[in-house]
Amino acid sequence: INKACVEIFGIPEEEIIGKTDLDIFPEKVANEILDMDKKVFHGEVIKKDVSRIIDGKNYFFEISKVPLYDENREIYGLVGIARDITRRKYLEKRQSELEVELLREKRLSSIGHLASGIAHNINNPLTVILGRAQLLKMKMPDIKELDTIISQSNKIKAIVDNMNIKSCQEKDTTKRPLDFNELLSTELNFLEADPFFKHEIQKDFQF
Repeated sequence: INKACVEIFGIPEEEIIGKTDLDIFPEKVANEILDMDKKVFHGEVIKKDVSRIIDGKNYFFEISKVPLYDENREIYGLVGIARDITRRKYLEKRQSELEVELLREKRLSSIGHLASGIAHNINNPLTVILGRAQLLKMKMPDIKELDTIISQSNKIKAIVDNMNIKSCQEKDTTKRPLDFNELLSTELNFLEADPFFKHEIQKDFQF
């Protein structure tokens, strides 16, 4: 029994030495330890990570247990080492969370670049179509089909603009005041452009 063990369990050394696992640990934990010991006494070498709740705090230990042999190669005991790896486990968890966050940021950045490219490729021919339609409308105001072309072109332009805005918003992680009217308008415009969204939307909000 070393000093670290005494500090973690909060039990004086003299109260640990000579006691069984059932005297120190809850029954479930003690039985798990006894099962490992039985395997070691059958010749197995145990090395595994376990978690234990001690005084309400979650600890992680790297458990190593090996059998002890006498001169006749008979097992007469075992040696067990429990190494506190709590800090390492929490650092590994934090690293994993950061990797997931970084992957998400990269994915959003890729989507943003893709959206910008798509918007640029759509806007160029759309500007030509809209400009020509407006020019023809000025010369031939009686052609009703031009109104449809201009109206639908403006809808496409609004969708592309919203796509650009949304991709920029998702890439930007800066905290700032949020305009709910603008946010709702952007999201609703996306829904209205979705051919699978069949619900009627009535806008009536002002904060």
